Amino acid sequence: MNTSAVEIFLVEDNPSDVRWMQEVLKEAPMRSRLTVARDGEEAVAFLTQEGGYANAPRPDL
Repeated sequence: MNTSAVEIFLVEDNPSDVRWMQEVLKEAPMRSRLTVARDGEEAVAFLTQEGGYANAPRPDL
């Protein structure tokens, strides 16, 4: 059985929507780790592992 957390990457600029997603994931039957980018520029930096994201995990979703 794989016990590692599912890496979830969310691009969302609305803090209420981010909190909602965090609550939904708490109730999910799987372990997960949520990473949030606030805009497209931050998302591209994360996905290309640039700047402060050099060691960022690759998202599963």
